[in-house]
Order: sequence, then structure tokens, then C-alpha cells
Amino acid sequence: MLDLEKYRQKLILENYDFLESKVDWIFKHCNIKFLDSFIGDEMDKLSLVQFSEITRIKYSEVSNVLKGKVKFKDSQQFIWSCCILFHFDEIVGILNTKYVLMDKSFDRELFEKNFEQSLSGYVGFAKDLKRVGELEQYIEEFKRLSYLIKDDTK
Repeated sequence: MLDLEKYRQKLILENYDFLESKVDWIFKHCNIKFLDSFIGDEMDKLSLVQFSEITRIKYSEVSNVLKGKVKFKDSQQFIWSCCILFHFDEIVGILNTKYVLMDKSFDRELFEKNFEQSLSGYVGFAKDLKRVGELEQYIEEFKRLSYLIKDDTK
């Protein structure tokens, strides 16, 4: 499994001479790299459909972001962080099952570390929402205001 912290450090060293102008690129690149580490067509990953069904983020949005067809906007990164955090145990459970079926070991701690490393600012805020009991309500409100989230009530 990818260790995102080491990967980001490698990118920083590779881009050190231009670091000031590359900071946003490095963060967004690492965020996509994290998502690519557990969403995709490989047997040990969630399919795009599974991720979309679990998080309620539209399949087309997931696909377009992961394929680089659209920019991964800050607002998207935040709501994706909230959705992943809200469904974290379900995501981890499915990934663990996939790994077991392939006779591999799933490292939950590394996955959680990568999640926090990749979307750190957003994850911190999402955890604050969870602590005060408002994460689910925030996601529900975002459903009503955004085209990013599937809303099954319509």
C-alpha cells in the first residue's frame, strides 16, 4: 500500500526549486494519488461504482476527477473528505475483505494515515463536524445544495 507521506516528500524534493509555485499542485496531486490508491479497476480496490454508491458522490464526478478530466476543486475535496470520513468503517471493511480474498494484509493504520495526510485540512474540519454531531447533517445539507452528491429523494 502507498505511504502518502513518503510520496509527498519525494514530490517536494523533486520540485524543491519551484516549491513555492508547486505547493497547491503537490497537495492536489497527493489527494488524487490517495484516491487512486483505493479506487479503481484492480481487485484490491473499490470500483468507481462502489465508491459512488457508498459515499453518494455521483459516479460521473468520481470518474472525471480520477481521470483528470476536471480539476479537483477545494470544495469537492472538502465534501469528499466528509463523505469518506462518514463512511470510513464501511470503506475499510470492504477493502479489508478484498485484501483477505486475495490473501493479502490490509493495513488500516496506513490507510487512515494516508487519508489524514492527503486531505488533512479538510479531514480535521470534518472530524470537528463529527465530534459535534453535525457531520451527517452537513452532508445532507450539501446534498440539497450541490450537484456532486446523489440525492435519492428526487
